Amino acid sequence: MEQPNVLLLDEPTNDLDIETLGVLEDFIEHFPGVVITISHDRFFLDRIAKKLWILDGKGQVEETLDLYSEYLEKREHTATAKVDAPKAEKPKSEKPKSDKKKLSFKEQKEWETIADDIEKAEAAIMETEEGIANAGSDFTKLQELTAKLDELNAQYEHLIERWSYLDEIANG
Repeated sequence: MEQPNVLLLDEPTNDLDIETLGVLEDFIEHFPGVVITISHDRFFLDRIAKKLWILDGKGQVEETLDLYSEYLEKREHTATAKVDAPKAEKPKSEKPKSDKKKLSFKEQKEWETIADDIEKAEAAIMETEEGIANAGSDFTKLQELTAKLDELNAQYEHLIERWSYLDEIANG
C-alpha cells in the first residue's frame, strides 16, 4: 500500500487530550493530500478547514470559504434579520440601539478571571496526564485518573468556548 492522498475523519477530536489534538492538527496541516473531516468542534474546524460544506439535513449543501465560527455568526445574523424583518416596517421613535453587545456585570467579572481559570485547567490536565503516565498497572488509580481527565477536558473545552464568546463581545 502506498501513502494515502485522501483522509476521511469522523469526529477526530473526540476523546483527545490537548497534546494529541496539537499533533493531529499539525499532521493535518502538513498532510499533502485532501482531508475530509466531519466534526462539531468549531475550534478544530476553524484551525484546520479551508473550505466548509455545511449539510442542512434536508438534502441541501452549502459551500463556504469562511471559518466555521464566521459561518455560524452569519447564519445567526441572517436568522435574526428574518425574525426582525416585520418589526423593521414599524416606525421607531426610540433611539437606535448599538449593534455592539456589551458584557454584563457578571460577564465582565468572568472575563477578568477566565484566562487564569484556563491556565489552572491546563495545569490540572497536565498533572492528571502525568499521574496516568506514572500509575503503572494500578487499574483502579488509572480508572479514577482517566475519569478525572475526561472531566477536566470537558471543563477546559467549556472554558475555551466561554472565553471565545466573551472575547467576541469584549473586543467586538
